[in-house]
Amino acid sequence: EDHWPYPDENGEYPRLSLQPGIHHMDGRLALWYSRTRKTTSVFNREERQQQVLEAIWRKARSGEMLGAIPALYDQYGNLVETDLSWPNILMLGVIAAQIEPSSVTMYNIGRGEVTPYVTVPGGSVFLPAWEGIAPVVDRALMPPASSRAALASVKIELWNGTTHPQWDLLAA
Repeated sequence: EDHWPYPDENGEYPRLSLQPGIHHMDGRLALWYSRTRKTTSVFNREERQQQVLEAIWRKARSGEMLGAIPALYDQYGNLVETDLSWPNILMLGVIAAQIEPSSVTMYNIGRGEVTPYVTVPGGSVFLPAWEGIAPVVDRALMPPASSRAALASVKIELWNGTTHPQWDLLAA
């Protein structure tokens, strides 16, 4: 539970909380969810930010948003500064829509990869612990493992060789 960081129309800072489970969030709730850390840590906040970005990507690749890219760009283009050309933005949108979620891996720098430090003015920060960060970076930069099961072109046909009906469905 945490306060919304901006006052409502009455100048109040409403309290928000989410029960465990799946939630469909509007932009305001997603922003709060990805920013709050009242009862958690900065590391938990990073995980929530990844969850929100992944949810946006999944929604976009469902096809509902791909056609809306031009309208979104017209509406919000002045909020983003980029040197990408419009054709490149469209091309990246098409590529993002084609990536299978199972081939995406996310990495975090967590408590084990940093050292807490207090600055001279008294601010709490984390310094990189390079011996812990290096393996995370190495894993992130490694090419994906090539296995027959990972190839999209491999099809598997399952046959029921037992006397029990529909055990093939259970196995699948």
